Amino acid sequence: MMMRMGMAGPGRFVVNVYNRAVRECLKNNREHPEFGDRWADPQKLVVDADTEQTAAHQIERRYPASKGFVISGIFRASNS
Repeated sequence: MMMRMGMAGPGRFVVNVYNRAVRECLKNNREHPEFGDRWADPQKLVVDADTEQTAAHQIERRYPASKGFVISGIFRASNS
């Protein structure tokens, strides 16, 4: 599943994000109280941003590390 964030801009990035706390819960056969099991696996989020750093910042605001979210990769989206 891909989610899109941001406004149309000069660059589009795909950001892979997972949740460390959800992974830990699943390892212990528990459900996370706030986030679904799908967050144990990297989710592909599409962000329109000028730079990779700006894309990461947009994701970090919506999916903060303080809630267990981890950016596992950022890639410039292809133009196809």
